Amino acid sequence: MISNEGVMSSVGPKQNVFASLAEIAQALGHAHRLEMLEHLGQGERSVEDLAKRAGLTLANTSRHLQLLRRAALVEGRREGKRVYYRLAGEDAVVGLLLALSRVGERNSAEIARVVASYFRARDELEPVSREALLERVRAGTATALDVRPQDEFAGGHVAGAINIPLAQLEQRLAELPADQEIVAYCRGPWCVLSFEAVATLRRRGYRVRRLEDGYPEWKMAGLPVEHSSQETHERELLRSRFRTTETVIQGLNYSFGVGFWAPRCGILHSSFPEQSPFLGIGRQDFHVMAKLVSVTNRVN
Repeated sequence: MISNEGVMSSVGPKQNVFASLAEIAQALGHAHRLEMLEHLGQGERSVEDLAKRAGLTLANTSRHLQLLRRAALVEGRREGKRVYYRLAGEDAVVGLLLALSRVGERNSAEIARVVASYFRARDELEPVSREALLERVRAGTATALDVRPQDEFAGGHVAGAINIPLAQLEQRLAELPADQEIVAYCRGPWCVLSFEAVATLRRRGYRVRRLEDGYPEWKMAGLPVEHSSQETHERELLRSRFRTTETVIQGLNYSFGVGFWAPRCGILHSSFPEQSPFLGIGRQDFHVMAKLVSVTNRVN
């Protein structure tokens, strides 16, 4: 004879576990919170930074983060007046999001529609697997292209990858090898940056594919990663500003001759506002331009 008391005692712990799992599922049940988890998959972020990246108010961002923290999906720390958040158990959370994506792609008609109308319209080819990219990079037959913002790249990236943020891609095509396949990646399987990069580069005639997912999944798989120091990050920002300035100088010199612009950069420097709509160049950039043109004159 089966005791009812035994049945009840065996059900209790299971129901407790399911209740806890339901709390985690509830925390995942909002698009903004899923987006925040994607951002935190790139590295630790302040509440202010997360609010800016997600396009939310600070109060709304804080509420979402509290729900994620209650479900033990994120953890925070205070530094002065700022609070910083990171994933709690990074591999487990990234794996959970990846599994959720796979279930959604298989079962959701709306996700299937978006995949067909947006993602496949920009990249119909099968993505490159993590293992295949690692093999090709080591063999020197492919270049990994990270199209995330520079601060995310500095926080961690695929070993050997180069970083050209999507917004700078058109201006920095010369940095890409013409004799290798390019494999673009960004934040994860639904990050639009890599899809847009692939579409842009294909229009330009490059051989380009997309990684099957993003940096967090690569890291979770235990594949080689690198981190850039703050000094390296700042140097890359300066290089980016120099490239923009150099492009403007080349255009001016081509149109008017080197000697024409040497004495005039000082006038531009004093008359332009701190940040000009002219290709995003401000006073500091024209100061650099004046120095560069003067050097060119001395050489010639």
